Amino acid sequence: MSQSQFEDVKLKYDMAKAQYDSLTGSGLEQAVASLKSIELQLEATEIKSPISGIVATKNINPGEMVSPGISLMTVVNQDTLKLQTTVPQDVVPYLKTGQKVSVTVDAIPDRIFEGSITSIGPVATVSGQYFPIEISIENKDGILKGGMTAKAEFTITKAEALLIPESAVIYEGGKAFVYVVEDSRAKKREVVLGIKGDGKISVLDGLKPGEKVITSNVSALQDGMTVNTK
Repeated sequence: MSQSQFEDVKLKYDMAKAQYDSLTGSGLEQAVASLKSIELQLEATEIKSPISGIVATKNINPGEMVSPGISLMTVVNQDTLKLQTTVPQDVVPYLKTGQKVSVTVDAIPDRIFEGSITSIGPVATVSGQYFPIEISIENKDGILKGGMTAKAEFTITKAEALLIPESAVIYEGGKAFVYVVEDSRAKKREVVLGIKGDGKISVLDGLKPGEKVITSNVSALQDGMTVNTK
């Protein structure tokens, strides 16, 4: 070959050898590290939903840059829906997770759905004396949609208790009291209340059958005051 051809081949050889030498030792380690970094970046370009479902909303388009913390899209799974509601404190002791509940949906009034209590909130809502609960409802035929309004009906089995008029109860410091007549005097007594309704309220503890309870003008009474029961 000519001298010029020889020099051209030698130059290519020298360049190839230099590249090979640079990929040995620390140079090879750096190249491998760079490759792994690029592979991780490529993996990060795949957006995967943690659940299977339907894309309800999409907030981005292909090619757009996205900042951390920005919602890309919303994926919903409607196989099971949750009804969120609140119950008064006197009902909470009779509820438990797994308990069956009848649910009627306002948009489908002629059908009753079966649900089950999945959680009972440990703390009352900001309005006080009402506790949040969640009820799961199977949506096998897909007729229910997220955002529909519904009502839940509970069947409660309660312990045997005494019933008195709500007007007989006074509340002080978060506790309930009634006035019992003893020897023609009004005796103030703390009681534990249960479920109420129709103007009546159940007393779980603090009263015995046959005891006389004052049911009117209780706010004007004082402990030990003489009363006329006739």
